[in-house]
Amino acid sequence: MKKEYLKRILFVLCTLIGFGAFAQNTVKGKVIDKNNNIPLSGVTILIQGDKAGTISGFSGEFTISNAKAFPWTLVFSYMGSKTKTVVVNENTSSLFVDLEIDNSVLKDVVVTANKRAQSSQKVAMSITTLSPTKLARSGAEEFKDYAIGIPNIQFNPSGDGNSGRASSNVAIRGISGANTTAMYLDDTPLPTNINIRLMDVARVEVLRGPQGTLYGARNMGGAIKTITNQPSVKKTSGSLIANVSTVKEGGQDYSFQGIANVPLSSKLALRVGGFYDYQSGIFETKLNPLAVVQNKNPIVTVTDGTNSIDINTDGCDICLTKDKQNVGNVNQYGFTASLGYFPTDKISIIPKVITQNIKGGGYDFAESETGSFQSQGNWNQIRASGIPESFTDKWQFYSLTAKVETDYGSFISSTSYMNRNILEKEDSGEITLRLFSFWDQIWNPSAGKYNMWAYYMSREVQNKQFNQEVRFQSNFKNKFEFTAGAYYSKEDNTADWLAQENGKGYISYISAAQWGNYDEANRQNIKQTVPIYNYFGTDINSEVAVFCELYYKFTPKLKATVGLRYFDAKTTKDVYDWGYTVYDGVTVNPDGTPDYQSSKTVVQGTSKEKNVIPKFNLTYEISNNKLVYANAAKGFRLGGVNDIVNNYLSSGQLIELGFADGKQPANYESDYLWSYETGFKGAWANGKLITNVAVFYNDWQNLQQSKALNSGYSFISNVGNARSYGYEIELRAKIIKELDISGGYGYLNAELSEDVPTLGAQKGDEILNTAPNSANVSLDFNKELSNNKQLYATASYQYMDKRYGSFAPEIDVNKVYGSFSVVNARVGLQIKKYDLSIYGNNLTNTFANLGSPNAFSGDLTSRPRYTVNRPITFGFEGRYSF
Repeated sequence: MKKEYLKRILFVLCTLIGFGAFAQNTVKGKVIDKNNNIPLSGVTILIQGDKAGTISGFSGEFTISNAKAFPWTLVFSYMGSKTKTVVVNENTSSLFVDLEIDNSVLKDVVVTANKRAQSSQKVAMSITTLSPTKLARSGAEEFKDYAIGIPNIQFNPSGDGNSGRASSNVAIRGISGANTTAMYLDDTPLPTNINIRLMDVARVEVLRGPQGTLYGARNMGGAIKTITNQPSVKKTSGSLIANVSTVKEGGQDYSFQGIANVPLSSKLALRVGGFYDYQSGIFETKLNPLAVVQNKNPIVTVTDGTNSIDINTDGCDICLTKDKQNVGNVNQYGFTASLGYFPTDKISIIPKVITQNIKGGGYDFAESETGSFQSQGNWNQIRASGIPESFTDKWQFYSLTAKVETDYGSFISSTSYMNRNILEKEDSGEITLRLFSFWDQIWNPSAGKYNMWAYYMSREVQNKQFNQEVRFQSNFKNKFEFTAGAYYSKEDNTADWLAQENGKGYISYISAAQWGNYDEANRQNIKQTVPIYNYFGTDINSEVAVFCELYYKFTPKLKATVGLRYFDAKTTKDVYDWGYTVYDGVTVNPDGTPDYQSSKTVVQGTSKEKNVIPKFNLTYEISNNKLVYANAAKGFRLGGVNDIVNNYLSSGQLIELGFADGKQPANYESDYLWSYETGFKGAWANGKLITNVAVFYNDWQNLQQSKALNSGYSFISNVGNARSYGYEIELRAKIIKELDISGGYGYLNAELSEDVPTLGAQKGDEILNTAPNSANVSLDFNKELSNNKQLYATASYQYMDKRYGSFAPEIDVNKVYGSFSVVNARVGLQIKKYDLSIYGNNLTNTFANLGSPNAFSGDLTSRPRYTVNRPITFGFEGRYSF
């Protein structure tokens, strides 16, 4: 009942606050960035020769009044832009002012971190912004390209569950695990495991610290926003890009991209784009010399010298007979289209569609024998049978954004729907080799080799996600402002895993070879069509929320923010698995034979959460370009229902971990944290030096952690408390007019606050997959030449410290990911509309171990595999802009 009252009070406050007296308008207007048409917030507007003035609001709008007689000369100034003067008189009722870039000083970036357009230097939080020029000249095409080296950002490839082989868990400030960092495309949340191709991107924003008030429950650590360009009725424009490169260990890579913005009328514009990208395979599949594939032939005869049985295996004509080069090639293509309708200068309606398709010829992972990988970095894959692997990842994104601006603020509606399909095939015979090698009949001591059964596992995953948000952003131009809204989402996930339908042969082989079973019962097994393993599951997640942030200026320099978000979320899981390997679910026929076809292990459950997420902020502006701030915010992550764990294979270890019944916990609870941050942002030397510093402390309670079992299964449990603290420093400097230098450093200390017996972890152990140190440095040189020519050069250095994927690194040596650094460089020449450049990526040919994704057919500690960067690459890129 209290929460119902809280919801009502929340909206009443947001509706009533702020309707105070308004200043009499003399001149009104709007300020935008001339280069990208983005509204500029925080522009200083003064009347020349008078102290009167104002600052543009969240939408770039301003109102200025004064008793001084016309005409006035208004002076517009903004960091990174040329100062502009405009003369107004009694006939001027409204102004539209665009500011140009000033190359002699550092440029600021307009961001929407608070869902309002603001200067990044005015946003009271730690934020890293990557411009399209920065992304293009660094060669970044996807998340892992730009994420390395960003202060206190780490990511660990997961690959397990129903996320797809390319999925990653992103950790900000040591808050690691699934669903701790929100991923956004424009105004829309995306599945956290999706990998967005950077096409027609306006910028990327990395927001550190909990963003729950405006962005929901899945961002305890922070949020990463990819903002795309919008259609414009101003002019026809676009670009064509072609890229070709050569990569060591692989071959030729190439890509093509085109973008076009076409005004169809004064009120309608179309923006379309597409790309194609090919990456050559850099891995070598090597056959395991100790493995003997038993089902390579259609018939396998098992005998003990007296008894025998013939087993129909269907054969394995797709098994490799020799090592294979250049495995892991990837084809990608995609398309985007948006239609902008602007019936008035106050109304915009923009539908958008984005599609992306990825197809891989082999998995892009490296493997090695235990213990050798860290010291011998390589691009090898060790396989027992070498069954060809593949994956496809296709998704379509549809959105509709509508905005209506009034004198009092803006009404915004954001609607989106996403459909994603993943299909993967993984060589899984290694599981039979590794998991059952302790059986004497499987291990052939005389030959010194393992007998194994070749098969593959397929995984098909479908994700459908609908989101709707409506909000109002005030623009009262007085002490009170607010943002308030409502949010709804529903996500449906379906997963179907199947080991090839040749389980009948495997059953009979194990039955005869292991137990000497040559009787009629085993012959009955042969007659059954039973998969080795089959899994089918559905997850349905829904959430309803209301939110509000209030902004109050005590003085022109001191501002406070208070935010609240109430949400009601529900998760429902319904899964089952069956097949020969599901021992604990097998029933028996009347004749005593196992009935594998009707035997299933079922998990059904529901998890519900209701909660309130608060946020508090104080900001003090020391001067127009310097401020200090302090934040306190609560972050929250939903609980859920655990997936299936095979109790026959796992119960012994589960009992050792403290689960007396030998079963994993059915549910896991929500976890939460309080985050405290204080920071400084400042510009010096007339905008030629920018320094941003943030210090933080996170108190993490009841944290969720995943435990991988020796059987290849895993589960999530709540394991106690943890804390993390550290800082970020980011600097930008204009050394001379032609040369910029920028850099960032992050320090992190993230540890458990108590012993966790169920994970084998102790107080003081590092939180998994977090790096104590991360850093980046870049140099950007731009020299204006004669006749519309520009010479440019850029060089970047990215560093990531050592990370641990296990609480027992002395035992799980393959879960220790060493520190690494990556160096990239590019030199180019712009000639009017043309841009030609040569580049080198990973110039030191560093072997970077980014983490260990789980094999979905069973993650065994004796079968390590790793996501790695690409080897040294040299290439050429040509661009044409119009």
